Amino acid sequence: MRCGRDEVMRHLVALVTLVTMVLSGCGHRASSAPAVAVAAKAGPGAGAGAGAGALDDMLREDLTADSAFPWSAARRLRWGDFRAQPPGRGEESAKTAYALYYAWRCRGAVFDFRVIAAFRPRQSWVQ
Repeated sequence: MRCGRDEVMRHLVALVTLVTMVLSGCGHRASSAPAVAVAAKAGPGAGAGAGAGALDDMLREDLTADSAFPWSAARRLRWGDFRAQPPGRGEESAKTAYALYYAWRCRGAVFDFRVIAAFRPRQSWVQ
């Protein structure tokens, strides 16, 4: 059985739904995720010679290109992480920008998927 486009899309929709539920507090723990839009960045499907590490490599490249870093409980945000200029107007005192980066591949009936929640310093600001 081959992993067709419809099957890949069904997996992606299921994963995005699950991640959205977790980020919105529908999981086992209450979420403290900010109420900002979640951007998704797609990595291309890996080639024939690529292994599971290739997905991780693609994600690292995407994070580096966006100057983002993965969320980690061990690494708290610092004021210096907020690098964007605040807008001249508005009631907000800060903006935390984040994105979900993902990569996938399908080989035969095997679907492999990776997703990372990351902080985006160049789009985050504090007054």
